[in-house]
Amino acid sequence: MINYLSNFFEHSGQITALASIMAVWLGFTSIGAYIGGSNRFQEATPFLGWAFISFIFTIGGVFTSISFTTMTIPLALLAIIFGVLSYRRDGSILPPGFTRIVILTLPILILVSAMVGSQWDEFTDWLLTPRQLLENDHFPNKTNKSLSGALAAYPFNWHFVTFLASRFTGHLEESAGALFNILLLLSFGLYLARMIKDKINFYDNITVSKPSWSLCALGALLTTAFNPTFAQKVVLTSYADVSVAVAVGFAVSIGWQILNAISENHKENARILSFQLGLLFIVLINLKQVTFVLFILIAGSTVITAARDPKIKMRDLFSLLPIIIIPALVIYLTWRYHVALQLEGKEFSIRPPAEWYIAEIPQILLRMLLVLTKKGLYLFIFICVVFFAIGSLFRLRTSFDRLALMVGIVMLGYNAFLLFSYVSAFGKSDALRAASLWRYNMHLGPIAILFYVYGLIYFFKRNLFIFLERQVTKNTLIILIVITPFIFAEKMRFDRAKHVPFFRSIGAELNQFLKDENSLIVIDPKGSGESAAVTRFQLNSRGIYKNYISLHQKPTLAHFIKIFESDTYSHALVHSINSDLQKGLGQKLEKNYSYLLSKEQNTWTTIKRWPTPENFQFQ
Repeated sequence: MINYLSNFFEHSGQITALASIMAVWLGFTSIGAYIGGSNRFQEATPFLGWAFISFIFTIGGVFTSISFTTMTIPLALLAIIFGVLSYRRDGSILPPGFTRIVILTLPILILVSAMVGSQWDEFTDWLLTPRQLLENDHFPNKTNKSLSGALAAYPFNWHFVTFLASRFTGHLEESAGALFNILLLLSFGLYLARMIKDKINFYDNITVSKPSWSLCALGALLTTAFNPTFAQKVVLTSYADVSVAVAVGFAVSIGWQILNAISENHKENARILSFQLGLLFIVLINLKQVTFVLFILIAGSTVITAARDPKIKMRDLFSLLPIIIIPALVIYLTWRYHVALQLEGKEFSIRPPAEWYIAEIPQILLRMLLVLTKKGLYLFIFICVVFFAIGSLFRLRTSFDRLALMVGIVMLGYNAFLLFSYVSAFGKSDALRAASLWRYNMHLGPIAILFYVYGLIYFFKRNLFIFLERQVTKNTLIILIVITPFIFAEKMRFDRAKHVPFFRSIGAELNQFLKDENSLIVIDPKGSGESAAVTRFQLNSRGIYKNYISLHQKPTLAHFIKIFESDTYSHALVHSINSDLQKGLGQKLEKNYSYLLSKEQNTWTTIKRWPTPENFQFQ
C-alpha cells in the first residue's frame, strides 16, 4: 500500500513543482487576458501570454546580450499588473470552468508532479537544453552548442516553460513540462466542454455561464482517456509534442471561427480572432522545426476553405492575413538568423535530391499505412475526415463543412510532408520503418477530437444532449476522470522502471569520483546507449563525458583493445559485459554489476562497482 501511494506522494519537491508551473500558467494567462481583451478566445488565453513572452525572449535573446533572468523580472511584474487590470475589467482571468476541471484532475497533477525525466530524448535534449539555458542564461551559440541538447537549433518556445518554472524554484524542475502538458490538454478539453455547453444552451433556450462538473469531466476525458493519440510516454514527459498538438488544435479552431464570423458578416469579431490567431501562430512556429509546416498548412487550409465557401468574400479574409501571418514570420526569421549565425549543423537538414530515396517511396508508404492501421480509432477518424473533406471541397454549405475541409487539408498535408521527410531527410533505416510517424501524428490529435466531437453534435444534436444530461451519465463521467489515475498509477509512473533510476543514481554518483579534467567513455555492449545519455545528463554538462559504445555499434574485440590501450579516456563506466570486452580489458569482470574503471599507469583498475537490480534488463 505504501509503495502504491508513493506513486502520488514521493517527495516534498512536488509542492514546489506544482507551485512553479501554476505560477507560469497564471503568468501566461494574466498577460494573455490583458492583450487578448474581453472578447478573447477564453481557453486559448495562456497561449496569448505565451506568445508575448516568446516574442520578448526570442528578439531579446537573439539581438541583445541581456540575460533571460534579467528579462524575466520585469515580465513577472508585468504579468501581475496585467492580471490585476484584467480581473478588474472582466471579473476573472481564468476561463469559465477552469477551476472545476483542475479539481477533477488533481490526482493526475499530483501524480505527475512526482515524476522525473526518464526518456532518452529528455536526457539528450528536452531536459538537457533548458538546464543549459538556466546555466548560461542565453541562447546556445557556436562556442557552447556542443554542451546543449542534440537538437540545440530547435526553437526555444517549449524550453522557456521549463526555464521559467525552474527559475521560480532555483533548480531544474524535471516535471514542469509534463505538468504543463496536462494543463494544455485540460484547456483544450475545457474548450470542447464549452462547445457542448453552448449547444445545450441553444437547444434548451437557457443561459449557463460555465460548463457543469460533468461537462468538465467529459472535456478532460476527451483529451486524455478518450484521446485517440494519447501516449503516456509523450504526454507525461518534457517532450514538446503536446504543446504542438494543442497549439494546432486551437489554431484550427480559431481559423474556423474566423471563417464562421466572416460568413455571418461579423467583421469586428473576425478581426479580434485574427489578432489572437496571429499570437497563437507565434507560439506554434517557435516550438519545433517541423511546426513551420503546420503553420503553412493551417494558414493555407483557412484560405482554401474560404475560397470554396460561397458565403465568404475573399477580400474580407485577405485583409486579415497580415495580422495572422506577419508576427509569426518575424519570430521565425529571427530564429533562423540565429541558427545560421550560431547553430549550424544542430538540426535536421534535407539531403541533395540525388540522395533521396525515390525508389523506396512505395515501401515507405506501405509502412506508414501499416503503422496507422495499428491505431484503429485514429485511422477511422482520419478516414472520416478525408471522406467529409472531399465532399466539402466540392460542396461547402455549413460550418461543419468548413471544419471538415480545414482538418482534412491539415491532416493529409502533414502526412504528405512526413513522407517527403522520410524520402529526403531521414536515414534509410528510419525512413523504411517510418520512424516516429505515430508521434508526429499526435500533433493532429486535438483537431481529430475537435472534428469527431463537433461531428457528433452536428449529426445527433438533441439526442446527444439528452444522453449527456442523464444523471447516470453525469455521475459516470465524473467518476471516470477521478478514478482513472488511481487505476493506471503504476503504468503512468514509467519513470520508476528499474533501469532508469539505476542509470541515474550511478551517473549522479560519478560526480564524486571524476574531476573536470577527466575523460569518460560509457561501455554498454548489450544496451541501446540510453545509459550513456543518462550518464551525460547526470554529469551536469561538465565536459567529462566523451563517448560511448553500445549494441547498435556492434563492437568487436578490436574496438575494445583500441579503447583500453589508448590514452583517450581516463575512466570507463561499464554497464554490461561480453567476452570481447573482457579480452580487450585483460580482466574478468563479474556479471550483474556495473563498474567504474580508472586508468593509471596503463593499468585499468576498478574504483567502484554497483550490483544491478533484480530482473534487470538492458535498455
